[in-house]
Amino acid sequence: MRYCRFLFENQTHYGAVEDREGEPWIVRLIEAPEEDLAFRLEHGSATSSTFDFEPIPLSAAELLPPGIAGLRQDVDTPDDLRAAARLGLGPRTAALAAELLRAAG
Repeated sequence: MRYCRFLFENQTHYGAVEDREGEPWIVRLIEAPEEDLAFRLEHGSATSSTFDFEPIPLSAAELLPPGIAGLRQDVDTPDDLRAAARLGLGPRTAALAAELLRAAG
């Protein structure tokens, strides 16, 4: 699952990110990932589902610096890798992704 950290109703939230018509969207609010222990300690285990949330394009969201490594996505196929590359990769991952995508055709 891909997710991001952003402001919604003047509070920090995590949102699940999915592609819609080739553009990443925040489709629902989710609990903070286990890796963001500071967020979990500050906000407890309460879920964000108590808020009324309509999906929004990622480009329209007020994104916050991640409390962890950042926007994450599982990569199992070349198409997954291409989608991750569109979101942005670090320099080492980008070099490896280019090599893998060349090999995949």
